[in-house]
This record gives sequence, structure tokens and C-alpha cells, in this order.
Amino acid sequence: MASLFAPQVDRLHESHVHSLDQLTEMVHTSFYELDCRYTTPDRCHTRALAAKFKDSLVSMVDTTPAMFRRTDGASSRSEAGTFKIMWQITGQSCIQQGGREAMLVPGTWAVYDSTRPYSVNVLDEDSRFVVLFLPQNEAYAWGPAIPRLLGTALSGKGTAEVALSAIGRLLDDQVTLDSAGQMVVQDSVVALMAAAMRQTGNCDTSAQSRVMNPHKLEQIREFILEHIAEPDLSAERIAQAFSMSRRSLYYLFDRMGETPHAYILGMRLEAARKSLADPREADKTITQLAYEFGFSDAAHLSRAFHERFGVSPSGWRAHRRM
Repeated sequence: MASLFAPQVDRLHESHVHSLDQLTEMVHTSFYELDCRYTTPDRCHTRALAAKFKDSLVSMVDTTPAMFRRTDGASSRSEAGTFKIMWQITGQSCIQQGGREAMLVPGTWAVYDSTRPYSVNVLDEDSRFVVLFLPQNEAYAWGPAIPRLLGTALSGKGTAEVALSAIGRLLDDQVTLDSAGQMVVQDSVVALMAAAMRQTGNCDTSAQSRVMNPHKLEQIREFILEHIAEPDLSAERIAQAFSMSRRSLYYLFDRMGETPHAYILGMRLEAARKSLADPREADKTITQLAYEFGFSDAAHLSRAFHERFGVSPSGWRAHRRM
């Protein structure tokens, strides 16, 4: 285990950092060697909750915008190969490996090979993702599938969703497993992710990489943010703005397991969540925020917010003030 992850990580370990030096130390201590930098130096915060199980490690990371890069040198110095799977929970990240890059949005996942360089660029405030580190010798059956999946964003539905649910429970401090139970979970997750990778076998990954063009997605994201207060923002307007057919736009989002409407709603909710946590906007009412982010009224915002985050807007604001 020492050749994969630093021995300082307990079965369940939580870290909070507020500077680049702290981030670098935490990543090297809890995970493995990565170059790190915050892209918003005036707003630096990362929380990582990590747990070991059998020969693997799972972590849930909440962070402000940051870049994580695995260099050639770090890859060559690695004593043992690791596969890393990342599920995007909130926010968006741009991933790059194997000469390809793609945008991860909530509900998608990606796989990396620690023996090769890669980068993850976390784009949004209050981003959350779950990562699984698995020794390659425990997932040898994945090997043939990995090269075609590097640098692609894959749908998190189906077996990948079940795997995420299983490892997510390990981050609950009420859950304890003996060595036999940990082995069962690891073997089950390996099998589930192998099935998820096989499900991608019918996909044309070269076509997928064209459709998942991260630059186009970033442009669309910026367009939505620019017009987020407009209730009539729609797929038709986006397609027209980018000289795309409506069918092409829906195909773009279908590859991420989303619809344009769901994507717009998600961005509105993320923007509202950020504003509710901002002490500089504490005087704004829920109704004001609803109109500011394109909702028809406060009730519409409250229903959608509760469905997405499990708490009301006012409850979230009160929690963040504690």
C-alpha cells in the first residue's frame, strides 16, 4: 500500500487547506505526487475526505477552482501503477490525457492512468468530485479498455452510478468494514466499472471526442452565464447563437447524460447556491435571487433548489453562516 498512497492516510481522514502550499502538502500526503495550483489565488479552499479500503482509496473533494497535473517525471517515479476514476458531482472540470480532452459535468466520469501524464482543471466555485484510486494489478481486466477511454467524459448512469454509491458509503464515519468486507467492496467496484467500460464499447470514441469538445462546451457555459437572468434562455437560443442545429446541440448534451434544459437549470442552481453563501449578498431576498438567476419566482427556485441539494435556499444560507 505504501507504494500507492502515503501511509499518513487513516481509514477515514479529513483535510482542510487554505493555501497552495497546504494544498500541495495535502495532495502529496494523502494521495500521490501532483503539481497543484489554485486558479483563483484570492479564494483558496479545498476539503478532502479520504478513506482506505483493501488496497484502494476513495476521496470526496470540495474545492475552489484549481489545476492538478501529473507530470512525466512524477509518472516515471511511480513505484506502482494506479487507475484513477473521477465522478463529477457539482461544478465542471476539464480533463486531459492521452492526447484528448473533455469536459466533465455533474453525472459524468472519467478514468486516468497514473503511469501517464494527465491534468484536471476544476473550473467552478464549490466544485465537488469523488475519486477512486485503484492499484492496476487489482484491475488488470480494465487494461484493454483504458487507452480508448483516456481524455473522454462518460455517462455516470447505470453500473458506474452503482459503483459510486457503493464507495460513497465508505466516506460515512458510521460505516466500518473488516478486511473481508473491504475486499468484497473492492472486487465489486472493479467488476461494476469493468461493466461500465464495456458499455462504452459500442460508442464511437473518436466521434465522442469531437462531440465533447471542451472549448465548445466552455463557450456555451459562458453564454449561459451571460444570459442566466433571462427566463426565456433555451436550447433554441443556444443553438442559434452557435450556428448549430437543435439536434446537434441535444446530441452534445446527450453524450453527457444531460439535456440542455437540465444543464441550464443546473447552472442556475449552482449560481444561486454560490450567491446564498456569499456574505456580500446576504441582504438579497430569495425572490431577488430567483429573478437574478432566471427563475419565475421564489417558489420555483425553492422547489428546484430543494430537489437538487436536499435543503431550502434559506436553510442553505443559514448553514453557510454557521
